[in-house]
Amino acid sequence: MLGLKLREEFLRQALEETAVELTDKKATGAAQLAAGDFLATTFPSSQALAALEAVSPGKAGPVVLCGPRGLGKSHVLGLVHHALTDSQAVTRWLEGWQKTCALREGMEVITENLHGKNYRAIWDLIFNWHVQGEWARGQWEKLGEHGTQVPPYEVMVELFKKRPTALVLDEYDAWFDALGDSDEPNLQTAALEFLYVLAKVAQDHPDLFVLVLAVGDSGAAAVQDLDPVTVDFAPTPDFTDRRGLLLFKMFENRAGIDESEIRNALSTHVAEFIRLKKVAAGDEGGVWQSFVEAWPFSPALLDVASKRFEHPGLFVRFLAVLFEQNSGSRPVITPAAIAIGDEGGRLAELFDSSADKGDKSLLGIARDNLDALAASASSEDVPPCGWEAVVSSLWLRSLSASGADPSDLQTDVTGEKAQADDDFARSLAALTENCVNVHERDGLLVLENAPNRETRLRKEAACDGNFPGGADRLELISEIKHVIGSVDRVEKMFNLVVLPKTWLTDPWSRLEESERPACWDARITLVVIPEASEKLEGQLGEWLEAHVAERRNTVRFLLPSAKKENIFEDPDLQCLVRSKMLAAAWQAEDPEYKKLEQRCQRELRAVIRKVFTRFAILDVWNGDDASKSKFHIVRQRARGAKLPEAVDEYVRDTLFDPNAFEALLLTLARNSTTVTQLLEAVREPRPNQEHCIPWIGEDALKEKIAEACASGKVDIDTAGGELIRARDDSAEEAVWTKIREQLEDNTKLGDVKILLPKPSSIAEAATDFDSAEAGFEAGDAGDLGDLGRTVDFEPAPELASSIAGDKSGFVVPDEDSGVQAAPEIASSATAGTAAAGACDEPATGAFDAAAEAVTDPVDETPCPGPVGGGSNFKLYHTPPVSLATLLRNIDGWEINDRTVVERFMVKVEKLTGAQLKRLLRHLPEELDISITLQKLED
Repeated sequence: MLGLKLREEFLRQALEETAVELTDKKATGAAQLAAGDFLATTFPSSQALAALEAVSPGKAGPVVLCGPRGLGKSHVLGLVHHALTDSQAVTRWLEGWQKTCALREGMEVITENLHGKNYRAIWDLIFNWHVQGEWARGQWEKLGEHGTQVPPYEVMVELFKKRPTALVLDEYDAWFDALGDSDEPNLQTAALEFLYVLAKVAQDHPDLFVLVLAVGDSGAAAVQDLDPVTVDFAPTPDFTDRRGLLLFKMFENRAGIDESEIRNALSTHVAEFIRLKKVAAGDEGGVWQSFVEAWPFSPALLDVASKRFEHPGLFVRFLAVLFEQNSGSRPVITPAAIAIGDEGGRLAELFDSSADKGDKSLLGIARDNLDALAASASSEDVPPCGWEAVVSSLWLRSLSASGADPSDLQTDVTGEKAQADDDFARSLAALTENCVNVHERDGLLVLENAPNRETRLRKEAACDGNFPGGADRLELISEIKHVIGSVDRVEKMFNLVVLPKTWLTDPWSRLEESERPACWDARITLVVIPEASEKLEGQLGEWLEAHVAERRNTVRFLLPSAKKENIFEDPDLQCLVRSKMLAAAWQAEDPEYKKLEQRCQRELRAVIRKVFTRFAILDVWNGDDASKSKFHIVRQRARGAKLPEAVDEYVRDTLFDPNAFEALLLTLARNSTTVTQLLEAVREPRPNQEHCIPWIGEDALKEKIAEACASGKVDIDTAGGELIRARDDSAEEAVWTKIREQLEDNTKLGDVKILLPKPSSIAEAATDFDSAEAGFEAGDAGDLGDLGRTVDFEPAPELASSIAGDKSGFVVPDEDSGVQAAPEIASSATAGTAAAGACDEPATGAFDAAAEAVTDPVDETPCPGPVGGGSNFKLYHTPPVSLATLLRNIDGWEINDRTVVERFMVKVEKLTGAQLKRLLRHLPEELDISITLQKLED
């Protein structure tokens, strides 16, 4: 470190006392040394210069050096002694420091350390040492009965006239206090009275007598009545003067090292300090000067350590040990240089000898936290300087100040190379996460005896051994249930099942029996999947096949956001749920943990609300390879307890197809299915990779069945044999009431049948459509029950009137028979076009004839023929069937949105006025429509 050398006394292994004595029995006191030897170790501090000025020629009155022990009062008294006994040596010393001060010469100097000396009175000391002391004693004794208790003012003046005198006394207050323990009464009174005499002589005759006393803090009040010149040694916030004194006292050659070399050694450290502390450009010079003056220590180290070591001697020895341990490795010694891990070293010994119980405890805590960092922190988080440097800096700053700003710690560990900001921030984050005694107070980090409850929670939460049997995972499942399913209406409508981490391979062993598929009730089942992946559809299909044996179409899946890792491995969720559990367990020992438990719970539930953003339901089931099944996967905005109902609303309003359900209903009704069979058919996936009908709940589907019956699409055969059907003379509300009564009792649903409606009489069945079929050639008609038969013919404008009139030549050929339409059809195509128009009033003939042959009495312009004309058109026909069947037939006829359809006729055997209006409302508004009907008159 630039060749800097400690003085010899600081190189010894034994930690000896470094305080200076004014005089001692070994004759090594400050006043007993040769002036040159003493001055070689003396620094011209402000107190030293003030004391010299106070005893300079012409200065009157007593001089009192006041301050705690160990701050250099004895050393300054030694300087005053040498200034009065060897003024030339002291003058040269001042000149060497570029200082000046006028000094006295030719005085009798009496210098003594009073502490531990058996002087009954100060006058004894003067009389014993002054060359004319015995004369003065005799003069006082001659007064006899007329004399005073102490030597009088006049005797002392006459004594000092014979020989001008300086009296320099150290630890006067300690001596004075000891007089009170003497068996002789009134010693203290006499001592105080004589001190007033000496002070008056010093005030009245400054050329004859100089009085210099050193007292501690406790003795300062006792001498204030003397009206002295006070030199204050009390510690002050301005450490500049003491800094120079310390460095001079510690090092042999500190003053001889060139300042430019010091600045070069400090370049990186000071530059980082200026940057991290955001020092203004105008203040940079002052910063540099403070670092240069404090070198080899940082100003921060000297400041915080001086506050910790109230005894100056211990402070100096502390600095000496630090220098000895770090002089070869650091360009500047900072609070980060303390080897706190060296429990048996000289530094530890020094600290233990001076620290109080609380400080010693904090040092042990710092070591424990250092061990925790070494054991727990990632190797990537270790700063280049090592953990000990950071903890050391934090420990010392916490002892002596309010803590450390992160920039303080980063500056302290900066040596010849700067630390990267991001790397050091990561290291500090690791420190706060792993050190349970590190607190944050107003942006500062503080090491305290009391543990940081939050850090302790995080630290213990990271230990898997604190949660045997996966207790934390069970608690997370419980919290998920609370967040999503705790609302009463959600509990009534939905069965919420949260799968464990092993959901793909072992979903049920950790769950209660009531949560397994065999025990699922009529509520809609919501299964919470703990993770998401790119192969989610395949995983869900395989999961259904492996773990749900029946009713696979009823399951709805709540999913985390895309590519979310397994929630049971999410570090944030794991830390929160574990911290909540630990805080609950520690409430008995510290009620403050109750607040932390509540906070952790709030934060945990807030995170859970954000996790589940999607849901999935089955769309297409692949029975041959379940991994190829398809699902509807939909993102939802709803969160928490609103999510189940939002999913249900979306499934009902968007994914559920009423027409698909009705088609299934009518198909099964042909075979007189029961309500139970219908519901079971929807609970299972559709076969042959058909699109599944989303399960919307048993009650909702029973409502759909009731609607179909009330509208006359199906009939209900009750368990008691009653047939519920919608007819013209039936009140719709009455039908609804009957149906609901039958569907309410789930135990009877297996006996309640769903049937296709049947005509009420033979007369109703014999429609005009049957009359039209009477003209077909029986041998060629084929099976009219086969849907999708086609008739190949040449349509013409007169077709309607031809069919309405003579139908004897109208043949429905078999698709494969090769039979052609009768020639009468072709010839009728040229018979005329007058009957092809629209009609304003019904014909008088049969219903079907009126519908197929209409004449407009006003506009006799024939209707245009088919687009494209010729044989491009085919006739398609079905007998009376359900709407669902009609829609399937149209798909089978390959009619798409752009297919041109002509002469579309719908024939309904019988309907009510309400049904007619409902039918018309669904027709496109842009079409011109003509209708013909027969109304039953009263």
